[in-house]
Amino acid sequence: MFIQVLLLVGAVQAVFLAFVLAFNEKKGLANEWLMGWLLFIGVHLTFVYFGFSGVYRTYPLLLIFGSALMLLQGPFLYLYTAIATNHTKQVRAKDLLHAVPYLVYTVYVGYLLVGIAPAARYDHISNILNESKNPMVLSLGLLNHIHIIVYLFFSFRLLKSYSNHLTNTFSYTEDINLKWLKNLLIGMVSVAIVILIGLLTSDLFPLISHYFKATLIYSALAILPFYMSFYAIRQKLAYPSHPDLLGAKYEASKLTKKESKKMAEQLSRYMESEKPFLNPVLSIKDLSQDLDVHPKDLSRVINENFDMNFFNFVNQYRVDEFKRRVQDSKNSHYTLIAIAYDCGFNTKSSFNSIFKKTTGITPSAFKTRLV
Repeated sequence: MFIQVLLLVGAVQAVFLAFVLAFNEKKGLANEWLMGWLLFIGVHLTFVYFGFSGVYRTYPLLLIFGSALMLLQGPFLYLYTAIATNHTKQVRAKDLLHAVPYLVYTVYVGYLLVGIAPAARYDHISNILNESKNPMVLSLGLLNHIHIIVYLFFSFRLLKSYSNHLTNTFSYTEDINLKWLKNLLIGMVSVAIVILIGLLTSDLFPLISHYFKATLIYSALAILPFYMSFYAIRQKLAYPSHPDLLGAKYEASKLTKKESKKMAEQLSRYMESEKPFLNPVLSIKDLSQDLDVHPKDLSRVINENFDMNFFNFVNQYRVDEFKRRVQDSKNSHYTLIAIAYDCGFNTKSSFNSIFKKTTGITPSAFKTRLV
């Protein structure tokens, strides 16, 4: 009874969160795909409820569509990650190939019911789905258990690639670092762990029943919408700013070593004289336009001559500027965070984190040493 209530409540929560996202000010493909995924989770949990409550016995044809729905959770996760990280700007026809395993098993279950009398359909399909040596049933069970792990692996790869590109493109990460997505993937990892435990303790080592295994797995899936709602409220669902820049594909820089070194000297002079780092939302595109160079060339110059990415390069100047201003007696009446904001930092948390990472001590400890 408890699992049935949890499944229904989870389904309602998923649909409710999708409804809330429909009013998100920042409309876009990522937001729309997330809404679609949430609605699918609601439908999936409803079908699972049918299994636990006996609805399938009355309407066995529903098994055709509901028996392999888990195989779509991984694709929804991966494609949402690809869209949110700007690796995919639109859902293409080839992306539908992710649904092939689901379609294969759906057609298979439908085929099993052809020619079977309505009253005998449920028992017929149940007997087949419980055959431990049936190749299709075995492959379905295996895919159900491992496909999310595979999709999680590739989703984390996309997020890591995005994070690397972010630090080579922007001097800040607030609101564009996709913390929401990272926490969502962690939530899915928890579901994957429960699935793996179920596989080990039920299929490989018969310590628990298949019913109890299903209860564990689908309880975790039912809790997922609440987990997603928590982070949707706690963190903004912000997607990449300047998506054109994040998605840009440049040819390799053709600068010579001599040209690279000369441009590095020009860059250093410009940073010290014009102080573009005081702009809290400075991007490599902005800086390259100021210097009238190509972003790919500027990125190479920074990486090659300063052994840093763009993010660390700019924030090093901000830290140095902060240290200089704190040591100036004319600024003694300002708070540390006020000075930090004037130096180009966006938030107190990012300032403290960057300063400590750069200097090894906290801003307050640095000021104390000056006394």
